[in-house]
Amino acid sequence: AGALDKLKKKAESERLSNIVTVVSDPTETKLQQKSVDVLFMCDVLHEVPEAQRIPLVKSAVRALKPGGFFYLLDYRKSRDVKFDPYDKLIPRDDLVKLCTDTGLRLDGEFHYLKYQVFLRFLKPVE
Repeated sequence: AGALDKLKKKAESERLSNIVTVVSDPTETKLQQKSVDVLFMCDVLHEVPEAQRIPLVKSAVRALKPGGFFYLLDYRKSRDVKFDPYDKLIPRDDLVKLCTDTGLRLDGEFHYLKYQVFLRFLKPVE
């Protein structure tokens, strides 16, 4: 929570009222339903135990407004990635399936990062 405290203080000092810090649980973001336009998750899912991934993403999707975007970056499942054990890394297709199984639609994919998969998903308008 140290980094979140710093972010909160910086937002307050700059009088930014649209930044709210939230400490979540492993499978529950604690974000209000349909409360955010954009979600960004970077290098998180490979650290989450497999059984907790779908509940975590579902919780994030619940918080996303219809028409909102979910940006997902995670390490590429490649022997070139030395930051984490190879067995922890998630194949790109599994990341896509995880998100589409929660109701998101793959909307874009960016290929300029050497070690990461960078995907954009759209939450369809109901």
